[in-house]
Amino acid sequence: MTTASSTLRGLGVFLLMTLHVATASSQSGFVTLEGRDFKLDGQDFYPLVMNYGIDFMSNTVHPNEAQHPSEILISPASHTDESILGYFEYADQAGFDQQFVEHFQKINDMGFNTIRLLNALPFMRRESLNGPRHYSMRVRHNYLQWSPDPVEYLVDLDAPYFQSSASSRLFSLIRHVLDLADDAGLKVILLCADDVGEPTQQLTLATDQNAVDWYADYLHELGEALQGHPALLAYDLWNEPIWTNLDLLALTKEQVCDHTTQWYDRLKNADPEHLVTLGGAMHHELGSWDPAVMKLDFYSPHAYPVPNVLFNYDLNNAFEAFKAEIYWLGADCPMPYLIGETGFVAENDGVDPLDALDGCNGEHLDPAPAYDMRPWMDGTEEQQAAFALMSLNAVRDYRGSGYSWWDFQNNRSNWLLVQNEHPDDPMKWFQGNLFALLKFGNDVPITAPAVPCALPEWSEPNPWRDKIAVSTFANYDPGEAPNALPAPPASYGSWYCTGGVVYRQYTIEDEATSEPIQHALATVEWFYRTADPWDLATDGHYLWDRNTTDASGQVNIRKRDATNSAYDAPEAKRLLVDATGAEHLDYDPDNGVPWPGNNVEIPLDRNRLYIDDVLSGHTIPLSGEEVHAAWSSLTLSDVVVEGDGSTGGTADFKARDLVHVQGEFHAQHGAEAHLFTEPTFLDCAEQVVGMAAGGQAEQRSWLASTDVVPKKLVLSFAKPDVGVRVFPNPCTTSVQVVLSEGVGHCTVSNATGAIVYMSAAAGPMHLVDVSLWAAGEYSVRVSSDYGAQVVMFTKH
Repeated sequence: MTTASSTLRGLGVFLLMTLHVATASSQSGFVTLEGRDFKLDGQDFYPLVMNYGIDFMSNTVHPNEAQHPSEILISPASHTDESILGYFEYADQAGFDQQFVEHFQKINDMGFNTIRLLNALPFMRRESLNGPRHYSMRVRHNYLQWSPDPVEYLVDLDAPYFQSSASSRLFSLIRHVLDLADDAGLKVILLCADDVGEPTQQLTLATDQNAVDWYADYLHELGEALQGHPALLAYDLWNEPIWTNLDLLALTKEQVCDHTTQWYDRLKNADPEHLVTLGGAMHHELGSWDPAVMKLDFYSPHAYPVPNVLFNYDLNNAFEAFKAEIYWLGADCPMPYLIGETGFVAENDGVDPLDALDGCNGEHLDPAPAYDMRPWMDGTEEQQAAFALMSLNAVRDYRGSGYSWWDFQNNRSNWLLVQNEHPDDPMKWFQGNLFALLKFGNDVPITAPAVPCALPEWSEPNPWRDKIAVSTFANYDPGEAPNALPAPPASYGSWYCTGGVVYRQYTIEDEATSEPIQHALATVEWFYRTADPWDLATDGHYLWDRNTTDASGQVNIRKRDATNSAYDAPEAKRLLVDATGAEHLDYDPDNGVPWPGNNVEIPLDRNRLYIDDVLSGHTIPLSGEEVHAAWSSLTLSDVVVEGDGSTGGTADFKARDLVHVQGEFHAQHGAEAHLFTEPTFLDCAEQVVGMAAGGQAEQRSWLASTDVVPKKLVLSFAKPDVGVRVFPNPCTTSVQVVLSEGVGHCTVSNATGAIVYMSAAAGPMHLVDVSLWAAGEYSVRVSSDYGAQVVMFTKH
């Protein structure tokens, strides 16, 4: 049979590009994805995101707040500006709006173009372990002064089907903040759920299918309320599910696939224009919340530096481990990723304004002698700025599509909770409050010598003061997206150490093909016993090390000793083996699963999509029915779909952005080939491998409930050996169109699709005068009894 490669390539690329442009132009003002890149009205858009909290409040107390939804207001998180927990700056929505405007302007000034909106979400609770369950919103009573025990209400939203007056009020308040963000030129990623709390309070999505369905109902109503809003970039389905489940494998990958599919489809049915993501804990939860099996438009993992106490807060190791982690994402994440959270705890001040007004007692920022720094900090403000620059560059260099910082301003939101756990250790009371880029503010002048600890910037009221890293973000330019992944950092094979003795060596391979799996993770739990002989055998510190396979599938697990003399050499405990789209293996000798022997091959059951893939030198037989898919682009080269004249193989080729035929392609007589450009995901029921049963695949349809208009191209060849030639190409005055056999109909269209020439019936050769045509690209479509083909030519 003769080839149809050049004509098929012209038809495929031309039609795909035409449909793509038409789809993008219909979404003016919305952020879209093309491959790894976000686009805004066709232009590159690199989300630089600030995590930003809000609160719901009321000036009055009602036993049943649902009867008074109009009195609920939305404000910036009450711990921002010069305030402390339980204190709001204003008592009316107009005042809060002014505060939002000032915050959003500051976020813009710092170089950010997007906010991730936190706390605007339902609280999932149940009144007792087996009692009634509700989705509720938290409403805080406004004292207009600090209180150690602020009153909160839980306002039920769920009846009927999230269409109550309280639900409507919640949705309208969220939309109101979106309006303010839009006015400020900011896009918004909206966090939709954070299933945390005591087990008796949780309406956990990990163990209850009814809760999964209920959450899908909520998402649908939320999507209905927010559809069409230009400020919204994406819905964030859930914040770090592993910490909710409190169990790495509380859900199987099949269940995760089912759940995210249900939520994605219900959201897209209500709001097809906006994107969907999930804020995951990355490698911590790869055993279940694997990006390869979740139905998302992009993944938003959270990554933080870990300057561990066992190694005397070695920031160089922490920075290298962070780069290794991000490189792993760029090399192996099967969809675009945006860092959903990262940060660095730093504060150079020895006191804050509250301390100054209380006699400079330094209670909140006293140094912690055990760590030679203030409570639970990663380092100084200078080191925070260094981390910001390093991490910004690493995410961009390693194929990241965006970056998010945690968070906006130092706050006092955590200390009450921590104080309850550590009542006699004030050094720990502020462990989560110093990540921000802005320092504490002061609402009254604080001057020396009346206050001996006063700083010059406290002489006037000021809601905030910049840390050093603010200038890092304000001056950051992501530049052009990299064309290829660079060489990995030196620490990539063993994330937290570049040396050490090799304790074990394994080769990880695909169980079905016996091919090595690169970028698989071998995670080791080490136990460092205390060096104090009076301590119990169980006293010590646990540390998780990540080790990555190379191109040959080999991984070296290295053993490193603690540099802190308070601990002995480590003992190896658990070994976890993971890869995206693969089963999870857990070797735990304490629970009867011993480690594999040294230098053995470990097979993994695996199936996954690749973001860009190539199918080369492949034949689909007469009886074959095959589907080949990629996340973004699929290139076909030297592919044959066999046919015997009356019947043949059937092939579907799918990708979200582009299916490109490059080189030879044969769809022989009787065969059928389909090319689709539409969102492509693994099928939970058939393709999520190595997982225990228990998902709900039979209860849902993969795309039927998703109201989208996919770009689709179907090519079917009655006979693939119809040859068409166009010459000269390029041409200036005339062009000849020649059929290899038969008589055909000839139509020529310009780049806009307008027909510029037509020959209703002619012989096998057409001579077309193009001397008066505009320069550009043209397509020639010739149809005959043997089928139809399209070729391209250029007019100079």
